[in-house]
Amino acid sequence: MCCHFSWLALLRIIEMDQSFISHVVSDAPSELIGPTPRKIRLCGDGLICLGVALSFLLTASVLGLWLSVNTFTQMQQRTALQRDSRVVVAKATTRFARGHTSALYVRYTFIVDGAAYSAEKTVPDNLFVSVRDSDHFLVRYLPTNPVINYPDGWEWSLPLNLGSVAFWITIVAIGVGFMMPLIRERRLAREGVPAVGVVTSSVLKNRTFWVEYDFCVDGGRSIKGSGYPSSRQDIGAKIWVLYLRQDPRRNQPYPVSLFRADQ
Repeated sequence: MCCHFSWLALLRIIEMDQSFISHVVSDAPSELIGPTPRKIRLCGDGLICLGVALSFLLTASVLGLWLSVNTFTQMQQRTALQRDSRVVVAKATTRFARGHTSALYVRYTFIVDGAAYSAEKTVPDNLFVSVRDSDHFLVRYLPTNPVINYPDGWEWSLPLNLGSVAFWITIVAIGVGFMMPLIRERRLAREGVPAVGVVTSSVLKNRTFWVEYDFCVDGGRSIKGSGYPSSRQDIGAKIWVLYLRQDPRRNQPYPVSLFRADQ
């Protein structure tokens, strides 16, 4: 009898739990009811975010290609100078520092077959004094194209300096920074499970409200979350939350900001 009662009680609990889940799902926004992955589309903020991300990533791609080609060209020129160059005496015309760096630059000229050529190079640290105090030094050039030249015995400096690399990394980081929210929110909008959350904290942040909330996943386990709701929500208010069933810690107030689910 006791065993029979326990089974009946358990069945009633299961039925009540299923009834509660059914009630919650039926009360969810209509676009969230149904099988997943659901159809979604980018909304205004999402389109802006995508446009900015693609702009930065495209710029980074072009810059990266230019740096690669420029470096490859410089390496080819260096090899050609080591193999087929001739030496001529050049005259330093200008010495200067560029920007806020301590590097010394020198502009020089030299004559080949009666034609004057000029170039500008960074002075290696170990030659700083000698170049500063002397007006003449040797330059290697290609007889077929004297425009390709480099001071003889100087350390070869490729165009991929730290400033260029740092600028490229910054552009890539900005592009990825705008793309990552799109990737995360897209999966949540397509596969997210709706649940009712209860606001436990609400503060004004970046001119909008940031809330913390608790919600229950399948099985009754309580999960904490946070995010920006679409409107002001006071403590104790109930809001809709989307979470990933595989990882409930991935959750966000609904509606999400970058995507909209099709009706």
